[in-house]
Amino acid sequence: MGWAGLALACSRARRVPSMYRLRLVGAQEIRTLKAQLSESQALVKQQESDLEDVRRERESLSLQLTEVRQTIRSLRDELQSSKEKLAAAAKARKEAKAMRTELDAANTRIAELTQALEASEAARLTAEAERDKTSNDLGSALAELGERQEELEQERAEHAAQLKEHDAAVAERDEQIGELQDQIAALNKKLVEAEEALQDLAKAHGQTQQQVQFLSEIREQLRTSEWVDDRTVTHCYHCKEKFTVNRRKVRAGPRRWGCAACGP
Repeated sequence: MGWAGLALACSRARRVPSMYRLRLVGAQEIRTLKAQLSESQALVKQQESDLEDVRRERESLSLQLTEVRQTIRSLRDELQSSKEKLAAAAKARKEAKAMRTELDAANTRIAELTQALEASEAARLTAEAERDKTSNDLGSALAELGERQEELEQERAEHAAQLKEHDAAVAERDEQIGELQDQIAALNKKLVEAEEALQDLAKAHGQTQQQVQFLSEIREQLRTSEWVDDRTVTHCYHCKEKFTVNRRKVRAGPRRWGCAACGP
């Protein structure tokens, strides 16, 4: 080996520690970048898990909203049925009033027949003065008048019994109408409560959609953004102060860094 070979061997011996130091620094930077990449992946997984929980909560709220709507439909059906029953009761009440009018007409007829009976009685007294001439005819007339009076008394008793029955039926229908009105009031109250619950669920549903949209935007931002190397950042993103030993560097987003005093 000459002087040239000895010089080449010495230069190679001097370059080995420099290359080893460069490789060591590169390995440390690679480990740092891998750690940052692992933290970013863990954060993305956590946000995906939160997004899945929000989606599940949204599905649960949708099911609750469907149940409330079904309850409102059933309450409306019950209200419609109650209204139909109330209309039927009102119709029955009108029929009872018509029957009462007929009974009043019957009583008027009975009064007229009574007046006719009294007139017949007067005629009978007048006819008694002529008893000698018309005794046979007067006896027949008195018999007929007696039978007619009995028939009228029977008709009066029957009409009175019918009037009592109709009054009792009208009173019973009035009670039914009162019960139906109470049921309608209770159903209206339930309907108002169900509508209030539906409004609350709608508000919660809107808030959940806003949260889902916010998380989706964060996820899209994390997916499309490029991370800024912390070695190139020297000042805080918020207060613009320079980073020192006391002012630590804290990541404030995918493209910016802040200090510990300002926070992320």
